[in-house]
Amino acid sequence: MKKILSYALAFVSPALLAQVTLEHHYVSSGGYANEVKSYAFFTAAGINYYTLDGDASQVKFYNASHVLYKTVTLNLGAGFEMVSLMMPTDGFFNTNPKIEFIMVYSNYQEIPGITKMTLFDEDGNNLQEFGDRFVADYIKISDTSFKLIVSQDQSFENEYDIYNAPGILSVQQQQMLTSGTNAYPNPTANRINISNPMLNGENGAVKIYSVTGAKVLEQPVNGNENTISVDVSPLSKGTYIYKINNHSGKFIKE
Repeated sequence: MKKILSYALAFVSPALLAQVTLEHHYVSSGGYANEVKSYAFFTAAGINYYTLDGDASQVKFYNASHVLYKTVTLNLGAGFEMVSLMMPTDGFFNTNPKIEFIMVYSNYQEIPGITKMTLFDEDGNNLQEFGDRFVADYIKISDTSFKLIVSQDQSFENEYDIYNAPGILSVQQQQMLTSGTNAYPNPTANRINISNPMLNGENGAVKIYSVTGAKVLEQPVNGNENTISVDVSPLSKGTYIYKINNHSGKFIKE
C-alpha cells in the first residue's frame, strides 16, 4: 500500500502542489541586479504597483486591482535616462494625498557622466532636487519623526545629506519602506548590526555587495543569533547591499 501511494504522489501535477498563484504580470525597465526593488508600495488607498518605461521617461502607477491609475511623464532633460525609482509614498515627503517618489537619472552622453536625483509627484512636478546623489534611504527617529538620507554612493570620498521629513506614514507604509533594511547604525564607520531573519537552527551567510554587484565580504551565520554583527571597517566609503539568504537591505559605510 505504501508503494502504491508513493507512486501515485509521484504522478501528481506540480501545479496541484503549488502554494502561490499568478495574479498579474508586469514588464518594467530594469535597474541594477543587486538593487533592492519591490515594485510595490502602500498609500492611504492600499497597495499600489509601478512600472518604468525608460524609453519614454514614464512612470506608471497601478492600484490594487492592477488597473492603471496614472501615467507620469518626467521632464529629465536632453540625454538623460531613468536609472531607478525610490521611496514611492503619499505621506513621507509632504501632507497632500499625491504620490511622491525619488527618481535617479543619468546622462551617459557626457564625459564624465552626469547623475541627478529629484523628488517628483504623480503630476510630474519637480518638488526638490538633491544634486548628484544616487542612493536614498530613511531612518525612523520616533513614531512621527524621520530622516531622509541621500548619498553620492562613491567608492572613494562619499558625500551624503540628511533631511528632515514629515513622516506621516501608516504602519503598512513603514513596514514596506523598512522591509529588508533593518540594519544599524546606518550610516556606520566600523560595524553594521543586522536583525537576523533566519529561523533557529537554520544556517546561511551574510554577503555584502557593492552597488556594481561585486561581492566584497561574506560571513557565515546561523539562526541562533538574534543580531548579526559584521565588521565593515575595511570597506571603502559608499553604499552597500547585504543579503542573508532571501533577505536583503542597504547600508552606508562612512
